[in-house]
Amino acid sequence: MNINIFNTLQHAARTGSIMTNLALSGYLFFFNEMVYDWFFYDTVHEVSSEILYHGGTNPLLEIILILAMAGEFTAFILKSKYGGEFSSDGAGIFLLWMFHAVVSVIMTIIALGAFGITFQGEEVNWILAAALFGSVIKELFILMVVIAGTEKRKPSRVKNFTADILFLFFYSLAYTTIISNLLKPNDYNNYLLASHYSISLVILYTFIVILLFFMLYLPLRIPYFLYEKYESAKERILGALSILLVAATAILPLFEGEYSLEAALKDSRDVEILFLNSTGIEQVPEEVTKLTNLRALHLGFNRLSSLPPWIVKLERLEWIGLGGNSFRNFPPELLELPRLREIDIHYNRIKEMPRDLGPLKKLKSLNIRSNPLPLPEKNRVIRELQKSKENPDGISLTI
Repeated sequence: MNINIFNTLQHAARTGSIMTNLALSGYLFFFNEMVYDWFFYDTVHEVSSEILYHGGTNPLLEIILILAMAGEFTAFILKSKYGGEFSSDGAGIFLLWMFHAVVSVIMTIIALGAFGITFQGEEVNWILAAALFGSVIKELFILMVVIAGTEKRKPSRVKNFTADILFLFFYSLAYTTIISNLLKPNDYNNYLLASHYSISLVILYTFIVILLFFMLYLPLRIPYFLYEKYESAKERILGALSILLVAATAILPLFEGEYSLEAALKDSRDVEILFLNSTGIEQVPEEVTKLTNLRALHLGFNRLSSLPPWIVKLERLEWIGLGGNSFRNFPPELLELPRLREIDIHYNRIKEMPRDLGPLKKLKSLNIRSNPLPLPEKNRVIRELQKSKENPDGISLTI
């Protein structure tokens, strides 16, 4: 298909919606990646992931997220007053708005979590409730603006351009903090290849991931559906392709890794993720040590009761999944892995943790739920490891 890029850019300039075209419509989607993604994406994703999954805090991110939400609200006002005519398309836009409200609520929760205000803190629950109520009211105002509009004034390209920048600001942060974290958290149990042993599960989980992506992503493109008029077939096709492009970049990484040791050994230096879960093994194959760059090893739901001493050779390992095995003792070899940050050893037979829990504080996350730990032992582990005001150096603990 021959697409005249020059005419496309000219059209974008005439509408006064350059930034919306770049970031939302997808004409130059990778321009946004080269700027925002190159300089800020990784940092924002890492900080927001720490807040969502490990109870971290970052007041700067809270301020930025609040400004982004306020900026998007302002952008809707500017567009409705100084932009051109738009079509709200009734039920379709209303459905997108409903999920947009969900995105806004999640962003509010992350923003308050960045300041240490969570559902667990009873003394600040009223702040969280007030903020969520305010977020819903804001979304209702946006719905009124979208459906009823506001009094039209003389079009202003400057104010339209300002609105586009504000939309871009919100779009980038919402995508990073919500979609990227929900689709690809640092839990390799959620990777699609983790269910490789059942084709029906792979298909089902893939469908769920795709559905979740579109539920959260399409609402971010409300400005595209409302304010950008693409009349030619080429423009509509390009807009649709841009959505599919974003979907592919979000979902395909969930298929990273290998689930066959034989295949992994063919490119041993390139393999970073290996799924050997649900394969019925009773011992970890020693050939795994040949995967020198391995950072995630899924051994869950097998028949393992111990780990071999050579496991410490996996010096780059950051995540290990041992859930659903037959461990009666916490494997001491895990304490010797220098880069290990997350351990999932839920649903085993562990009744006692190591007496010295200090080495476990190097972790970010430890999942030991569904183990028959006696209550005093559970309390000891919680007291020494779980992050709290009394233990600010603790870790994210699931017990």
